[in-house]
Amino acid sequence: MQTPQTPQTPQDELGLIGTEEAGKILGVSANTVTRYVERGILAPILRLPTGAIRFDKNYIHEKLDEFKRAAMPKNSGDAA
Repeated sequence: MQTPQTPQTPQDELGLIGTEEAGKILGVSANTVTRYVERGILAPILRLPTGAIRFDKNYIHEKLDEFKRAAMPKNSGDAA
């Protein structure tokens, strides 16, 4: 019999993730995630008193999709 996994913290229950997990999803380091926040590229949903930041997991997946779309080459409209 398998028991369902229970969230370890209230943050888990809310779907919040830290810079490490956000970086894994985005394919960058946790330090890069922090730089993205400093530059306004990513917006954390929560800042803890310790200075740690948390993101909504769905938001990070949306940003990943946005980054992928931005990286796709534009169709120049030139027919070969």
